[in-house]
Amino acid sequence: MKITSIIIFVFIFSACSKKHNNIKIINEGNLDLLYYYTKYDIVDVKQINYVEYLVHRIENKKVQKIQTIGRTGDLLIDSSFETYIGGSPEKQLEVFAFTLDTLFKYRKDYKINYLINNKLYYKKVNLTIDTLNELNWIVTIK
Repeated sequence: MKITSIIIFVFIFSACSKKHNNIKIINEGNLDLLYYYTKYDIVDVKQINYVEYLVHRIENKKVQKIQTIGRTGDLLIDSSFETYIGGSPEKQLEVFAFTLDTLFKYRKDYKINYLINNKLYYKKVNLTIDTLNELNWIVTIK
């Protein structure tokens, strides 16, 4: 009986803690931007990271000033940003903003790593879970 009660309590407690699968990004500048995120100082090889993939997502569409980047998963795997960031040695998330001009220029046969390593991004923001909590999970790019 005690073990069942403990298991139920742990399950209910873990379900109550709020996890975040999305980060809202507000672009306050004049340029159209797209975003890519990865763990601090580690390009996530599990992500599809060809420039063509980012460009394909917006082909023939208007880029919105307010965008959301998100994590996806299933019910049995914690795919929250808290867990993702926690897996980084520095416990930080890097968000890169790229201009459309740069993405279209390097769309064929280039990986995001190339743009990052050559500092071809418009802006880079490093975020911790504490910082994201302070920002209410809304990041502004100027």
